[in-house]
Amino acid sequence: MQTKHYELDQYYRFSPFARNWLATAGVMNLAEQKQCYWLLDIIASYAQQLNKMSTDYMLVIEVRLTGNDGAIFTIEHEVNGKKERLITQEIEHTTLTQPITIWSLAQGDSNAKAVLLLPSEY
Repeated sequence: MQTKHYELDQYYRFSPFARNWLATAGVMNLAEQKQCYWLLDIIASYAQQLNKMSTDYMLVIEVRLTGNDGAIFTIEHEVNGKKERLITQEIEHTTLTQPITIWSLAQGDSNAKAVLLLPSEY
């Protein structure tokens, strides 16, 4: 299997269903290394709903592992250090061995682009 190489300082479209959303090289490399492109698909499936937010926002997207090869996917909205859970989805099976955290930063108009990034890229 050939590994893709994503260039630093570049942004990547990761789904036609999330046209206004971009991902950093770090997020794309994570998806490649962990074989978790499904995570980007889940995020894209909620993009239209999240695009309706009317203010600038920061989202914290997490995959927390459960005991039976499963995981819990959550998206939280963070404002002034206070988190509000927007989305929770159970993942029945994953091969991930570590939890994942991704941030999304966006300007809150419907034409704005949201950028997915790793906390270390902030």
